[in-house]
Amino acid sequence: MAISLTSALEISINSPLEVDLNEEFTVSINADSSETHDVKIFIHSSDDEKIEQNEYISEIYSDGWKNPYYYLKESFPEKKEYKIKATSSPAKEICARLRKTGTSSFSTQCQSIKVLKSETEEETEDAEEDNEEIKENASIGNIQDDLPQQQIAQPSQLSLNSEKLFLNSPSEEKAQKTFITKQEKTRLGIIYSFTAFTLVVIILLALKKL
Repeated sequence: MAISLTSALEISINSPLEVDLNEEFTVSINADSSETHDVKIFIHSSDDEKIEQNEYISEIYSDGWKNPYYYLKESFPEKKEYKIKATSSPAKEICARLRKTGTSSFSTQCQSIKVLKSETEEETEDAEEDNEEIKENASIGNIQDDLPQQQIAQPSQLSLNSEKLFLNSPSEEKAQKTFITKQEKTRLGIIYSFTAFTLVVIILLALKKL
């Protein structure tokens, strides 16, 4: 029984150590194989070996600028030089990956790279950051401006409640007056009864003397 063994390719990559953002540059690759391979050359910003698609921060030229996440089919060794440009910064590495055409096995070689921003791009980013800070400060200022209005609204509600209490106060005064009148009537009744009783006693005493 024959067992097929796949060994990793020895890939060499020749690329600048520093490149300008959005400026194309040339990368050349080579490998110890004359077989046809699909090629992927890309710059990434990943902090680990697992590179997600959104961490590809470059483009590769092949009849137009293409997404380097996808292989250029059957490109190597017929072609060994490629145009690349970085589309974002900062960057971690530039990598060349060769996959034997028709298979899923691949080999990768990477090296460090630094992406430099132009003064104009740095000024633009600084201006955008300043605008964001201004917007944040403005939103905070609007919140602070709204607070006194809310505090002012509370006393007005209290004044309305006071007015409601004031409107209800005459009925309370009327109730108090009614209560006082009943007490006075009771007192007067007692006085009148006592006076009448006294008169009756006086009359009886006078009749006895006669």
